[in-house]
Amino acid sequence: MSQSGEQRRYTLGEFFSLAGDERMELYEGTIVLMSPAPYEHEGVVANLIAEFRMALKGSPCLVFGSNLQVVLFV
Repeated sequence: MSQSGEQRRYTLGEFFSLAGDERMELYEGTIVLMSPAPYEHEGVVANLIAEFRMALKGSPCLVFGSNLQVVLFV
């Protein structure tokens, strides 16, 4: 933290160079460490992925799990 009490703001490039295998997100310039998902959550995610894949069969759409790295520009 800086002398003024403000947290350092990271750029997207800096975030990618720091991320590595650690689960983290960049939110408005702030790095947020992520906790691992509990067993029950991952079971729900797996079931949803299976349902979506079946519903989208024959479609050009793809279904991905929760660990996909995504960059949203808004």
